[in-house]
Amino acid sequence: MPATPAASLITTAQDSPGVEADDWHAWRNQGSYEARSRLIERHMPFAKMLAAKLYGNRIILEAEFDDYRQWGIEGLIAAVDHFDPDRNVPFEAYSAKRIQGAILNEADTLSDRAAQISMRARIRRERASSVGESADTRADTSTLFNRLVEVAVGLALGVMLEDTGMIQTLEAVAPQTDVYRSVELAQLHKRVQALVELLPERE
Repeated sequence: MPATPAASLITTAQDSPGVEADDWHAWRNQGSYEARSRLIERHMPFAKMLAAKLYGNRIILEAEFDDYRQWGIEGLIAAVDHFDPDRNVPFEAYSAKRIQGAILNEADTLSDRAAQISMRARIRRERASSVGESADTRADTSTLFNRLVEVAVGLALGVMLEDTGMIQTLEAVAPQTDVYRSVELAQLHKRVQALVELLPERE
């Protein structure tokens, strides 16, 4: 079975350490993007291995492995772009910190976004519950006001008709209910006062 291009590059690099040194020289000193691509491809398995390790220890379970792998590749590319082979530091030791840093930073950002989404959902639920309670309070207040208006109109008509003699006719038809009406008005007055205090100032 023929080897893939990436596998060939890795094998070549392992068999001939000078090949990678040549690529670093071509990329750092000559700006060869072909050499840069070869360096990235050569170390891609290492980046994916680190991504898989961090993915296995992830906290946000909703994250996908493809995300971790992509973040690892971005960290690898940054490592290739900033690595200085003249410092005699192994590239894998240098790039490991870059790759892990890129993955963890993006994972933290994803965690923050998840927390913000959760908080916004909770706020929406609380607002919806508050609006429902306010609507119930307004409906109760509206019903009491309507009842109060009906009673007030009845009392006003009674006062207006008091000297006309018609009030006696009405009292002859209906039993005396002044005591009950007074109690009802007192209770209604207390309830309306309590509910009015719950209304916004403008209402």
